[in-house]
Amino acid sequence: ARVQAILLVATSLVLLLSVGALDDKWGIFQSIDEARQEEPARGNDGSSHGRDGSHARRSESCSESEELRKEIEMLRSKLASATSIAAESERKLSESRKTTAQLQRDRAMLMEETQQKSVELERLSLSLREARDALQKSHQAANSVIYDYLKIIRGGGAGAGGAG
Repeated sequence: ARVQAILLVATSLVLLLSVGALDDKWGIFQSIDEARQEEPARGNDGSSHGRDGSHARRSESCSESEELRKEIEMLRSKLASATSIAAESERKLSESRKTTAQLQRDRAMLMEETQQKSVELERLSLSLREARDALQKSHQAANSVIYDYLKIIRGGGAGAGGAG
């Protein structure tokens, strides 16, 4: 999108320069037209041939002037279109930058939350291991007590029967 916007701006500048150059040419042709209109209606020798030649030159000059007018208008239209497209591209680029910045902020926030959750999960995992170890030791102690108790009961019962 950035490259497209740059190309549109460059195109707009080229069109502006072209219109400026055509405006300069247009001014030159207008000056030529004015000078030709100021010429006397007849040639230097007074013949009507000079007048016909001058008329043909004026007609040709008017035709060229009209072509230049059309070309200038076409270039102005293209310039307006390119400027409009460039402005729209710049607006979209600005929106894209804002969206990108927001997404980067959201990503940073999610990364921070993920890091916090990871630390919390590690802490819970450690607590769970400690609780499991404590439970296992408790079971072993209980089993040892039960085993000793059963040993005493069996040993005491056998000893009492043998002594009596």
